[in-house]
Amino acid sequence: MPRFGFIALLALFIGILLTSFLPITTFAGDVLLTEDQAIALFYQRNLDLIAARYNVDAARAQQVIAAAVPNPVLSLYSQSPNIAKIGRHGGFAGAQYDTIARLDQLIETAGKRGLRKEGSGFATQASESDLRDALRVLSNEVRHAYYNLLLSQKVVDLARETLARYDDIVRTNSLRLESGDIAESDFLRVEVERFKAQGDLDQALRSLAGARTGLAVLLAWPGDAMNFAAQDVSLKRSEVDAKQPPEAFIDQALMQRADLQAARLRVNQAEKALALARAKRIPDVTIAVQDEACPFCYPNADNAIGLGVSVPLPVFYRNQGEIALAEVNLNNFNLQVQQLEQNVRAEVLGATVAWRTADAQARRFEEDVIGRVKTVRQAAELAYSKGATDILDFIEAQRSYKNSVLEYQNALYSRAVAYADLVKVLGIEQVPLSP
Repeated sequence: MPRFGFIALLALFIGILLTSFLPITTFAGDVLLTEDQAIALFYQRNLDLIAARYNVDAARAQQVIAAAVPNPVLSLYSQSPNIAKIGRHGGFAGAQYDTIARLDQLIETAGKRGLRKEGSGFATQASESDLRDALRVLSNEVRHAYYNLLLSQKVVDLARETLARYDDIVRTNSLRLESGDIAESDFLRVEVERFKAQGDLDQALRSLAGARTGLAVLLAWPGDAMNFAAQDVSLKRSEVDAKQPPEAFIDQALMQRADLQAARLRVNQAEKALALARAKRIPDVTIAVQDEACPFCYPNADNAIGLGVSVPLPVFYRNQGEIALAEVNLNNFNLQVQQLEQNVRAEVLGATVAWRTADAQARRFEEDVIGRVKTVRQAAELAYSKGATDILDFIEAQRSYKNSVLEYQNALYSRAVAYADLVKVLGIEQVPLSP
């Protein structure tokens, strides 16, 4: 081998070894965003979450309405004791009138107001649980989008690294081609691989833009959204003990899932609604107090004071329809709880299997695959630099390494997503209701 060709190959080999140890970096001008910061932005800006908070405010307003005491009704009016006197005394202006003041107060019986208060209290608690459930579901979507952005960044970094390697190979082999060390067909193969690497980078950059867009939509497009760069996340979390049996996970989810809590609270609310419908069979009472005065009607006239009570008589209708409807609603809410509990059991079992499978696959890459493909690639590069192998073996080693690293990054992504899904179905995250 000519001396010039050996020096070029040695420079190529050293350059490849150096790029193997380069850290993965973000792009210039990117805004580094941690997972916790992404979740915090989501809590502040997501429009669906803001709408869910309005639902809680509306439920609290309904609770105030339900606790209201009926206001008394004041009536003031005048009347002439004898209409015939109006004409004799110069019309209406000269007539003599009684002045009557009346006060009516509705008295609710059978504890109806208390039942309304208790029912609306359960409704407010259910709305708050709905908000927590929205946080549980939507924050999981944010984590998916964040992990997708992180994966896209790593794919771009790998594509850039691969392209840089082929740039070095093309540059070095062009010198070897001029000196006659390699055939033109081998050089063309290297150029074709370089073009493929450029296409992979272009595709990776498009995927990165799409991943940033997906996260930006969930975060309501904050400033610099298209320059966000995800920070690598640690997958060694402490929220879940992965060694627990599935039955323990199911019990945990049934106890703390916010959607289940909301469904059970609505059962309580329906029970109060049924009790209220039955209580309405007992009529409410209206008490009236009246004072009547006519000082000019006749000499020594005294004020007249009256006290009255009015009660509707439930003779023909005793709220049978409302009671039947309340019973149907209660049965429906109980059925929804049972259905939701079954769904939670299925979700927990599925998420547990997915998490353990993804974790095992990622560990297999970490413990066996990645180290071996690095060794194979380094051996192929060394052999090629010494002329012990041809360009096809060298290219195949590069492809195998790139594909294995891509599979490894996808395994890490799958493990992160599977863990986030397990956290979601268990209902572990408890966040404040305030913005």
